[in-house]
Amino acid sequence: MTSSRHGSYTIDTTIAPYTSLHAYKGRALNGIWVTAPYLHNGSVPTLYDLLLPAACPPDDKKAECRPATFQIGSREFDPVKVGMRSEYYAGFTYNTRLPGNSNAGHEYGTAAIVKDGKTVPPLSKEDRPDLLDYLKAQ
Repeated sequence: MTSSRHGSYTIDTTIAPYTSLHAYKGRALNGIWVTAPYLHNGSVPTLYDLLLPAACPPDDKKAECRPATFQIGSREFDPVKVGMRSEYYAGFTYNTRLPGNSNAGHEYGTAAIVKDGKTVPPLSKEDRPDLLDYLKAQ
């Protein structure tokens, strides 16, 4: 059998036979640049926005964060932010403040974390375009 977690394996039939099946297979990144909008509910319009924190600090007016509202329905690709154009387009307004429309979560790389006793800094503004270029090449 093939496990989405470890590849080829033998099912454990003695202790907990279904434990080995409880795994989530993340999707491949191939073509991710064309699958906007992002997150499970489509609440983030571009990959660039996904690399930003969901909420801006209330005391920092210059901080970048994910858009609270944006236009959806465009079929025009935004090659800079990597997603569908959501500016200068009169489509349907997606409001992330409505119930079920939250754009929170999946904020890896947007804030410093401590891993194995070392602080890993967030992605810098200069690193984001490099990561987006990599994802465009997939």
